[in-house]
Parts: sequence; C-alpha cells; structure tokens
Amino acid sequence: MQSLPDQTLTRYVEMGYGEMNIRQCWERARGDLHLFEQFLFDGCSDVSEAILYQISQQDYFNNDEIFRSQNILEQIKNETLQMYQQSSRKIKLRTKDKYVGLLNIGNTCSINSVLQFCHQIPQLFKLLLECQNGKSQQYEKFVLEIQILFTQLIASNVEYVIPRDAIKSISWEPQEQEYIGAQQDIIEIFNLLLNKFDKSIRRLHMQNLMATDVLRVELFGNQKMNELFQIILMNDKNQREYHPNIVATLKHKNIRTFLSKDFSNKILELPKFLRISINRIIFSNRSIIKLQNEFIIEESLNLEMCVYNNNSPNQKEQINKLLKQSTDLQEEIQKIRLYLSSLNGVIQVYENEGIFIDLIFLLKKKQESIMNQLKQKEEIYKQNQLNINKLTSNRYQYRIHSIVIHFGSAQEGHNLIYIYNFFLEKWMKYNDISVQFVEENVVLHDSKIYGQLVTYVNQDMIPQLRSHQQFIQNIGNIVVAQPNKELQQIVEINNIPQNVLTFVTKQNQENYRNNQNY
Repeated sequence: MQSLPDQTLTRYVEMGYGEMNIRQCWERARGDLHLFEQFLFDGCSDVSEAILYQISQQDYFNNDEIFRSQNILEQIKNETLQMYQQSSRKIKLRTKDKYVGLLNIGNTCSINSVLQFCHQIPQLFKLLLECQNGKSQQYEKFVLEIQILFTQLIASNVEYVIPRDAIKSISWEPQEQEYIGAQQDIIEIFNLLLNKFDKSIRRLHMQNLMATDVLRVELFGNQKMNELFQIILMNDKNQREYHPNIVATLKHKNIRTFLSKDFSNKILELPKFLRISINRIIFSNRSIIKLQNEFIIEESLNLEMCVYNNNSPNQKEQINKLLKQSTDLQEEIQKIRLYLSSLNGVIQVYENEGIFIDLIFLLKKKQESIMNQLKQKEEIYKQNQLNINKLTSNRYQYRIHSIVIHFGSAQEGHNLIYIYNFFLEKWMKYNDISVQFVEENVVLHDSKIYGQLVTYVNQDMIPQLRSHQQFIQNIGNIVVAQPNKELQQIVEINNIPQNVLTFVTKQNQENYRNNQNY
C-alpha cells in the first residue's frame, strides 16, 4: 500500500480534518484515493457508496450483464447499505452547547455550508416554517424536507444529521441534478437555493405575496426575500440593476477599498445581508488557476459612501483619502509580515542545528524590533478605520456575519463556513459533520487566503440574529437534557408544523434507542 503523501495530509488538515482521522481513513482505503475521500468526507459513518465502489472492483462483479440490470444493482446497494448500517458505529448523542453538523454525502460540502447559513437567518427560518408542506407537488415536498432539516439542525439529539432528502428535493429540473454530488461554485448553489425558497414561499405562504397590482421587476418575487438579499445598483446608463451579490477582485486588496473604488455612489438599495464573493480565478494559457493572494476582509463596514447621491464631494474626498492610506498601510503590513516570517524561519533553522549562537542573539533583537514596528503599523491602520467610520453614519453600518472558505484548486476542493455567533460572541466553524468554536485569529488567517464569499449584516439586524442564535442554543440544550423527549411538548417550537415535529421526534427516539443499545 502506498504511504500517505505529505501533500495529501497537508491539504486535508487545512480543510479542518484531524491528522489521526486522515491517516485512519487512508489506511482503511488502502491507498485508494477515491475510497479515502469517501471515508473522510462521509465521516466513516455512511459510506455505502464507497463500499459499493470497492465491491464493484472485485472480479465476480465485473460482469457487464449484471450491471445492466438496475434492479439487481439496487438490490446490491440496499443489501450492502443494510449490512453496513448494522455493523457501523452509531451517531453519537449531542452534548451540552454543541451544534448539529451535516453529513457530506458526496461533494455536498458547498450545499451543507449554505444550508447552515440559511437556517440561522431568523426571517428566512420563520418564512419557511410558515409555509404549507405536503407530498403532492414539488414545492410542498421541498418545503417539507427543508422544514425537517431546519428542525433537525436545532432539535436533533445527535451530533450530525444526513441531509440526503433535503438535498435531493432541491433538484426540480433534470439539468439541476449536476448540483448534487458535483463540484460547483458556491455562489451558483447559494442563488439556486434562494430561488427555490422564493418560489416556494410565493406559492405556499400567501400572506407574504407581493401585491399583484404593483408592477415591479426585481430579483425575487417575495418582497421579504428582496429586503434580505437584493442589491439595487444604478449603472452607467442610469438604469436599475438587481443583484443577489457583488463580486470583488483581488487587485483592491481589501473589501473596503473595493467598494469605494467600484461601488461609490452606485447603490440605490442595500439588503439586510450583503454578500460579496471574492474572485480568485484567472485564465492563463488555457488553464484555470486559483490565486492565493492576500485579501483583507474587514470586520465592519460603513457603506454610506456607496449609497447613490448620499455624500457631499468634500466628504467623499476625505473618505477616499483615508481609504488610500488604508491600502498603503496594508501593503506595508503585508511586507513586514513576510519579512518577519522569513526571519523566524532562519532563526528556527539555526536553533535546530545549534549553530551561529551569537548571530541568533542579534537576529532575535532584530525580530523584536520588527514586531514592534508591525504592532505600530497595525495600530495606525485601526485608527484609520475608526476615522473612516466617523465620517459615515450608523444607518449604513454593517458587521461581518459569515465567511465561506474554499480549500483546493480551481477545479476541485472543499468548502466550509465560519459563522459569527452574536449571542455567544464567538466564531463557529461549520465543516460538514464537525461544528466547533474557533479563535478569531484562525478565521482571519483563513479568510485572507481562502475566503470565497463573505456576508455582512446590517447593524440593525444583530439583535434579531442574537435572539435567534440564543433560541437555537436553548432548544438544543433542552433536547440534550432529555434526548427522548417529544418535541411537541417544547412550547418554544410549537410554531413548527406538527407533522415535522412528529417526524423529528421519531428520529430522535430511534437515535436514543440505538445509542442505549450500542
């Protein structure tokens, strides 16, 4: 068996997987990369497809005539899945203050990230739960599966759930099947899912339909969806444009400068949640390359400078001057960090070899001086940001809400999402089945190099987010304390449809029995 390549280990460690888990999956797959990824991404808990792949490689299953029969293939799949489920470890029960993850069922890390984002938006959560569900037509089926999944994410009694039915329900058309089990752009998946939400809400939530006698050409048919996510721009021809997100390029080096350069005096209406994708892809010599240039994602923004006809010329000039200073400071800070990193590496090598003792002493003096210089520059940069905020009003103040991270190349890779918990005042990392708290410096590091999509939330929305996140935590802890409890007895979630609560309760009770018998 081929030993685990160092570059493979490094890549999956960067994705957030533990080294021991990576090595165990590699050993279990016996060096087969396909099996290895199946075991790793599926958390070694629901790998029937990986087992089938292994079975299909055996000589006695290589007869084309056998595999021409779909019935036989389905029988093999069902029997294999049943045997595996009987022998595999049970999904563990949740513990206090833990959040529910989503199993990767095959290249679904992007969809998982979007679903974790959506269920934490209180208005979207409420709209979808108020829709009529059912099994007679695609909209009702879609709503039912999303309602079940959202309820599981707050009230399941296990560490993670399997979103297979919810993900399948997203594909209404044959061409949409490509989004399931294939590497896709996170923005495409995000907008696909939001459009499904919009269409379903318009048909199944009559109270929130837009007035039919008002002629409006907008991004979504439901006005509340527009308030949440729609950006209205004024283009160079003085015409309105409607966008779900805007696209930043690496040339501006940070979000604030990008907005001031490309969107100053252009935005007519801002949404509650402003999504900005970061384009790291270039085309060179018929190749697609993903760049890893550093791009700063600021913690807060004041977008008054972007609002159409909102600033005096003098104020704009002051803001632009401060933004130019910010860009110059960022470049200086980046150069100092690179120099410091190189110096640290040299010192480490000399110390490991036990050579140049006197030189190490001098280099450490230099290291201390550079670190002080870096700290001074960073303080100046922070003060510069405060000065920019003073020139703008609080009405357009936005705070960072979430960042989608992409590890890998332009052709393949892995997505996860960092979401800020305003109730706990901590960052949370949603990486498929793994949900954990992370330090802010980890988020800042990953976002500079691997940030793909950042969402900012209007300051006025934060109390609602905080309340919703507290609600999610409280319900989770009630279920943790009583994992066999009937969810219909929890007053705080009696607005969830009864058939959904019954379904999730049944699953919880089955999870509880399985863990008791394990």
